[in-house]
Amino acid sequence: MNINLLIVENEEPQRKLLRDAVEIFNKKNETQIILDEAGGLEEGLFKIRTNNYDGAFVDLRIEQNDTIGLGNEILKEIKQKLRFPVRVISGHLGDLEPELQNENSLFKCYNRGDEDYDILLNELKDICSTGIIGILNNRGLIENNISLIFWNHISAILPEMIEYKKEHTEFNIEKVLLRYISTHIQEYLEISIDNNLEPLHSIEFYIKPPIKEKVFTGDIIKFIDSKNYGIILTPACDLATDELRTKPKAKYVTVACIYDYSTVINGRKPEDVEKLERNNLDLKYHFLPKTILFQGGFINFQHIISVPIKEINENTKFEVECVITNPFRKDIISRFSNYFSRQGQPAFE
Repeated sequence: MNINLLIVENEEPQRKLLRDAVEIFNKKNETQIILDEAGGLEEGLFKIRTNNYDGAFVDLRIEQNDTIGLGNEILKEIKQKLRFPVRVISGHLGDLEPELQNENSLFKCYNRGDEDYDILLNELKDICSTGIIGILNNRGLIENNISLIFWNHISAILPEMIEYKKEHTEFNIEKVLLRYISTHIQEYLEISIDNNLEPLHSIEFYIKPPIKEKVFTGDIIKFIDSKNYGIILTPACDLATDELRTKPKAKYVTVACIYDYSTVINGRKPEDVEKLERNNLDLKYHFLPKTILFQGGFINFQHIISVPIKEINENTKFEVECVITNPFRKDIISRFSNYFSRQGQPAFE
């Protein structure tokens, strides 16, 4: 695997330090880093606009007599238009503009002298090894799938969309097409090269932070006082709003409490625990996997409470922690409905 790395730095001694580190890294690893260099703002902007990179190391003061941090312009261009990890390495981190100060695994800042290029290069290798850069950049899997969708699927429905738009000028066709495209992307990503279903990872279960600003079916809410969790099971039709209906039908939401994993499995046989995790043992429980996004546990369909929507929106007693993604949300709602609609056989003397 080759990794294309850009350094934006006007001081030659600093560029040489990275060149030497890359040379050592390449001798020790099968993964090879191909280093490109830019010595100022214009050259840096030109290179990120015309080349494909897997990562960048950027200084803030990148011109002689730069006192404001022109490197911010490079960083904003990357964060607004491109998708690859960035490491800011500067002796003037105070120049970093407020909108860029949200650090995470893809965007980190280091004071000059505190950076360890061996660690940073290995971090870049680990990120690239996940395939995320190849998935999301303009050479990636999503772009290829969008091309397939454009020529094979959109071409079939576009005449109808054009006619509908003529008759319904106020209708948001763009949103319809976006949703249509996204469902097709999901369909393409679910199949493997040999046309079988791809195995899912537990991380696909959740979205965090939530995207919707209003409470919705499948939201996992946190009870602020007790630190417990629950999941909203109210039907989507009672929570939906639009231009004509600005408030949802429901004033209260149905919430099933989420039990701690250890509480539910305590004292059970290993084979029963495995069945619980596969939702094959007890209908009242539904397993939620543990990931970096949520602690997991078991939904208890018997432990139901009613919560005013207002209290969730005000974030005084409850707050939305994360969201169950659509395929898993549908399964939970279906099992919840089946649990309460089941009928037992009456006993006969």
